[in-house]
Amino acid sequence: GVFGRGGDMDLSLDQMLQFQVDPPQFPKIHVRGSFWLQENLDSGNSHRSTLRDIDDSFQSEVQFLPSYLYLDIDDLWLKSTLRIGRQRIVDGVVNNRIDGFYFKQHVKQWDWYLFAGTRATFYGENFKNPMVGGGASYRPFSKTKIALDLYYGHERRDIDHTWSLHNP
Repeated sequence: GVFGRGGDMDLSLDQMLQFQVDPPQFPKIHVRGSFWLQENLDSGNSHRSTLRDIDDSFQSEVQFLPSYLYLDIDDLWLKSTLRIGRQRIVDGVVNNRIDGFYFKQHVKQWDWYLFAGTRATFYGENFKNPMVGGGASYRPFSKTKIALDLYYGHERRDIDHTWSLHNP
């Protein structure tokens, strides 16, 4: 908890629940998941409080949201991985959380990947912002990687503009 002037306080609990399932009868199939549980214990905080943070922006006092939840299928096409669901793209510079698919294949010293989906977020609506990307990398030596990544994303933001002839 954090306490401030005038009775302001910020009391909240954050927990992560992570799991992985690897069915023994299907060794190439994996299910991975992580859920975020956040409980705001001081719902009386003012919207103007200096202690208010982005985790206090929800309409409910208890949030249980998926951080990631996906199905991995290994070696679908030679040495490859197909991932379907909510996931974080860590190849290249994108590093975004999406709801969609990701495919990566390794051939000798080469890797290539593709992904497509919509941007997923904790703090807004999902399924509105399409994303697509891909890339290839070459490893001439064990600790050297040369990569080219392509990425396209469209983000729609609803912003309210207030115009005034004078300062409030």
